[in-house]
Amino acid sequence: MDLKTVEKLVSMLPDGPKKNEFLAKLRAARQRNQGGLHDTVEYRPVGHIKIEAIDEEGKVTGVLAEQPNLVVHGAEEILLRAFAGDPERCLYKNRIPKTNPSPVYFVALPDGVFSTTDSAGNTQLNHKPNTFWAAVNDADFNITYSYRPITMWIKQVTPSPQPDKVAFQIYSSPVSDGIPISSEIYSSATNMFIGIGDGLRKSVPLSDTRLTWTAGFAADASGHMVSTTVGDTVSFAEKISNFAVSYQKSNTGGQIGVYINGVLKETIETYDSSLDTPVEEQKVYDSLDPTVATNVELRFAGADESIASPQLVITDLQWDALQVSDASLIHEFENYTNVFDTPSAFSTTTTSPFTVQLPNYPVDPESVVVTYNNVTLTQVQKQSDVVDGTYYVDGLHGKLYFSRALSHLLITYNTTGEIYNLVNPAILTSVTANSRPAWEFVHEEKYRPTDGTIIVRNPDTGAQYTQVSADTAMGQGKFMIDTADGANKNIGIIIDQQDPDGNTPTKLEILFKSVDRPGVPTGYTRQVIQKPKSGVGYPWYSLDSGSVSFVTEFPAGVPAGDVTIREMILADGPRVEDGIPGYNNYPVHTFSLVRVGETRKESTTGIRVTWTITLQNSSGQPFTGGTQ
Repeated sequence: MDLKTVEKLVSMLPDGPKKNEFLAKLRAARQRNQGGLHDTVEYRPVGHIKIEAIDEEGKVTGVLAEQPNLVVHGAEEILLRAFAGDPERCLYKNRIPKTNPSPVYFVALPDGVFSTTDSAGNTQLNHKPNTFWAAVNDADFNITYSYRPITMWIKQVTPSPQPDKVAFQIYSSPVSDGIPISSEIYSSATNMFIGIGDGLRKSVPLSDTRLTWTAGFAADASGHMVSTTVGDTVSFAEKISNFAVSYQKSNTGGQIGVYINGVLKETIETYDSSLDTPVEEQKVYDSLDPTVATNVELRFAGADESIASPQLVITDLQWDALQVSDASLIHEFENYTNVFDTPSAFSTTTTSPFTVQLPNYPVDPESVVVTYNNVTLTQVQKQSDVVDGTYYVDGLHGKLYFSRALSHLLITYNTTGEIYNLVNPAILTSVTANSRPAWEFVHEEKYRPTDGTIIVRNPDTGAQYTQVSADTAMGQGKFMIDTADGANKNIGIIIDQQDPDGNTPTKLEILFKSVDRPGVPTGYTRQVIQKPKSGVGYPWYSLDSGSVSFVTEFPAGVPAGDVTIREMILADGPRVEDGIPGYNNYPVHTFSLVRVGETRKESTTGIRVTWTITLQNSSGQPFTGGTQ
């Protein structure tokens, strides 16, 4: 990108002091470079990511990741928006005091005047709201961000305990002698947000040109690559943090030598004399450096002498090489999820039955993976079959059963997406359905059901009710949806007071899927880029070094569970589902996306992300606003 192009792009942005300052420096740089074949200087952006663990007070407790990183696309626009600003979008920092009123704060006012009264008798603050917000302690407030301000009330405290400063308190409701105060104008420049993702890897077509196969490999009818020649190889070189190879294990299999950067990492045996039918297995290799190309070679290394015609069958290759076209690889965390694929540590109860209670359920039993001391345990289908090295899954209640007390079990699982309710019928409203006594259950959060199955059962006996569609079909062991709410489609379920066996339940289990809550709430939202407490710099930018630093924090509980972060997303706005008040659904661009390797964030740990982008010339020197 040459300076003339940069200048043209800057000129298209809204007017403002940052734009004028940056534009003047660009013009000065272009004028100094006039003449001959040297009238332009090419620039390129480079990125740097640092992720630090922080405690509740924001103090750094360790560095989780720090590395240079590829800026995939859009960095020029990031820099231009950051330098020039965009006054069309104003973001407010809304504070509501946790106690009413707030503690007393002190501010030094240039003229010492807190408020004035106009000719009509209206009292107003003598200084901008930001003057007072800069003096408060954020820990005393519940804070949200919005494209609309909210109104609090500020009241002067007299006499001031500090004579050289004005004292004041913030109220959340009108108070005598209080003056309305608007929210802090957090940014009158570009509003940017950082998001985190957990994209792992994706399958690479075996015909991909980035894969180099020797001549002995050929595709079979299933599209798998097959070789009968010892010494054949497939190789690639990509910037990856992990890759996986899937292969067929059979009674004619051979050995795969896995070479990483020329060093033999492992030899995989794909021969198993006991197999009449081939089975597919996979090996994963991680902890690679994603900032440099890793050379990988898979070699048909040999075979058992007893096999007359050995063959090697590669069924799939996966990696996390990041390209602009790899959009399907990216998976930003969502507001709701049913996938818990970051291993979390659990311990069983210390007395029989030895169980682990998963925090989210119902669970899909087939999705559960349990490892202990690096050994994957075997799932059995009945609780009575549990022995050492095995476990049983009660998917409905998210409970796992083991044969003895175990600690540090690493577990991953998926939930079914159903909302589970355990209800005491005594607290339900009594109604009549088809001239029979019934109960009506209304979900307290009034989520709308999907058209999927609703389950009502008596947990004491396991008896399950049958759904009917009309009041005339109601009877023993039957339930129906209450349609009285019409278009609102609130969850209202009418349940006969006798289950299918004629018993009156003392408890009811009610499960359904919801349009409004399609999974487990994660508590995740994109985080607003922080700016300095004082000063006008937003974000932290330095014209003299050609760099912009974006800083934000994901506190403990955001997301709610243990997660593995593999990418960072820099965007110019929130997502619709982030619920930023006043957001008008204007197009939001994911300006840049970087691979950060695998960084584990515990649910109890907060992180601080510092993302720096520097504009460098062809010699690797940063743009310095007027010099090369």
